[in-house]
Amino acid sequence: MNAIAKTNYAFGDYDRITISGASYRYVGFLHGKHEFQLVTDDVLEKYFASYSDDEVHDLVRRKNLRNEEGYYSKALAELRMRQDNTDLGDLDEEDVRTMFWKREWCIRFNRARVGLDGFPDRLTMTHRHLTFFIETVKEEMRTWYFRRYRANRPMGRPVRVRLPDGTTVIEPKPFDYPNATALRNWLRAYRNANERIEAFIPAYGNCGNRQQMHPEVEDIVTRRARQYGSLRRPTRSDIFEDIEVDLRKLNAKRGAAQPLKVSLTTVNRRISRLNPFMVEAGRLGRDAALRNFAPVGRGVEVEDFLERVEIDDWTVDLFAILCSSARWKTLTKAQRKAIPRVRATVTIAIDCATRCIVGLNISETTPTTAAAKSTVRSMVSDKTSLAAYAGATSDWPMQGRPGLVVTDGGPVFKAEFEKVVMQSSANRTLPGHDPRMRGYVESVNRTMKAFCRYFTGQTFANVVERGDYNSEATASLDFESFHKAFIRFVVDKYHHRRHRGLGDITPYSMWETLTGGRRQLPMDPVTQLAVFGLARKGVRLDKHGVLLLNVSYWSRELGLLFTEMGHGAAVDLKSEPGDIGKVLVEVPRPYRKKLRAAVLKAGIADDPMISEGFLLVPSADPHFHGMELAMKAQQDKVLRAAAKAAQKKGEPFRLAAHEALGIEARRAAAEAGGPEHLITEDAWNVLLDIYKQKMIGATPQTLEDAPDDSEEGGGSGTLVAKGRPTGRERTRTQPVDKKARERRAATPPNGEPDGNDQFHFPNINEIGLDGDDE
Repeated sequence: MNAIAKTNYAFGDYDRITISGASYRYVGFLHGKHEFQLVTDDVLEKYFASYSDDEVHDLVRRKNLRNEEGYYSKALAELRMRQDNTDLGDLDEEDVRTMFWKREWCIRFNRARVGLDGFPDRLTMTHRHLTFFIETVKEEMRTWYFRRYRANRPMGRPVRVRLPDGTTVIEPKPFDYPNATALRNWLRAYRNANERIEAFIPAYGNCGNRQQMHPEVEDIVTRRARQYGSLRRPTRSDIFEDIEVDLRKLNAKRGAAQPLKVSLTTVNRRISRLNPFMVEAGRLGRDAALRNFAPVGRGVEVEDFLERVEIDDWTVDLFAILCSSARWKTLTKAQRKAIPRVRATVTIAIDCATRCIVGLNISETTPTTAAAKSTVRSMVSDKTSLAAYAGATSDWPMQGRPGLVVTDGGPVFKAEFEKVVMQSSANRTLPGHDPRMRGYVESVNRTMKAFCRYFTGQTFANVVERGDYNSEATASLDFESFHKAFIRFVVDKYHHRRHRGLGDITPYSMWETLTGGRRQLPMDPVTQLAVFGLARKGVRLDKHGVLLLNVSYWSRELGLLFTEMGHGAAVDLKSEPGDIGKVLVEVPRPYRKKLRAAVLKAGIADDPMISEGFLLVPSADPHFHGMELAMKAQQDKVLRAAAKAAQKKGEPFRLAAHEALGIEARRAAAEAGGPEHLITEDAWNVLLDIYKQKMIGATPQTLEDAPDDSEEGGGSGTLVAKGRPTGRERTRTQPVDKKARERRAATPPNGEPDGNDQFHFPNINEIGLDGDDE
């Protein structure tokens, strides 16, 4: 199928569409254009704007249109459908579907009677108006039934049809739409039942004799039929023989001329009416019945596209070469053997209603939260360029916000993933540890194994099946080729292959049927950045803006925010790995009103904040606009390597200059007669003498330093300490240091050594206290 050249967009009744800063509410698709009504402060204005699909596409491309799904639904919360508590538990599925089929006919005709749904005149219950209504809406009703129940209505009774040549033939109607008389009867019954669905409950009990079996025979058949669901697992023939034995005893007891009997067909019909779950539980056990009759046994009932989306990881049963095609061609045979082989991880999101793959992520690592978030992002994004990148010939229109996201309880689907789902306006559920509770995605994972059979390098299910096959050595796909091939398998083959669960309809056709060929708007880039961007908390805000990854970001609005928050303020950011040329700065809630007022006062814009309190701030350097984070990291790596190489290359010059400058400084100081910054040995000895004198004057003498008075025999006690001597006493008692006297005599009056004996006083920690005690 060729790619669709024109894109048709779909809007919800309660969506808010922002076009160039103005808010609109969707009115409808009239005369080939979308009608939008202007909304000012939640008040509908008498102004309407019309845009064709091409114009909408152009607005989306230029990022001048943003759609917020369901924004106005809160204002209409009081509108509710009237509840109908009719008990339908005794009816089978076909009867219930037929009842809803009849009710929908009545609802649509009643709307047409009051001039709704585009009918020019109000209809009456005349035969002519009823026939006109049936012919007008019968195809719409056929589509409605198929979309709701994934099945076609049965063929109608034979009717006489007039051919173009005037002849008439009798042939059955393509489906069982009513004639005027039948529709009038339905309308009367629906009105008499106060518009409750119980008006269409089949009255089978009024047809014929419903009690054709003798009461005693009825009891025997009922009792024996229930024994079919027992662990001894009797056959239907065994049950019939048990009934025959009981009837023989009953006839002998009654002695009647006409014996009671029952046919095998009647017994088989009664057994077939037993509850199949109870029968299997009795014959196979409770656990087996639960496995076979879990909710995914028939699948969860889903009526509309994107109503329920299931996500799961799958480790592909195929090895891929972790190398690009261009590089692979340049490697030798030995180098190629050294390249690692990996099993890719595919994260798939499947729409349960259409079985379409609405989200996809392929990575060479084990399952990660980043891959799960990327899959959700793929759901709400336009995948046209991705399909073109893979060389697909069909388009990939499956996009939109899911109503319910279903995953397992794995670690990759924890808090961070749940936050992204919540911000995407979707609900999240964990149906349990049993994988059958996520039967759609589990089934599609098994289907995707057909992709592996195209290439060598399969891992197979187990070692027995693999045998002597060397999976890694026979890998033939590089990772880039694997990525493209898998996308094309999904887009061109899987979506256009008949699906048994859809009644042999392809997933692509089912999607086109449910969506009516119209495509939802993708999530705008700013909202995507707010939801899926990488968060960075506590980034410092100053007069230059914010700095992230050595890239400065600044705008006038951010400058006004800085004036409100002041110095030392910190903000949280959201950055886009695919484009580091812009970031979203989250405005703290207390400052949002202040910032709006400051922006309006400055005349910059009407409202700078988007996506619930974020500022879109570009990088100050236009060079980074559109640059990927990986490219920036590569550039930084190259710059660091270049700086290191330059430093190493210039090291001999730097060290030689350092040595030459030191020599030149000492030579210049010597020529100028200036002091050197070194202490001589003589200056060091003088310093020690001065230091000891200061120590003696500052501390009392100990017993060892005092003269011993006991030699003269005059002491009457023990001398413990002696006070500080006066100048005369110090002259008499202390020995004279002749060398110190000579040095002091040679010292000029100003107390400084002359010549080259200049010195600086070192720190006290630099002086040892173990010198000679003279």
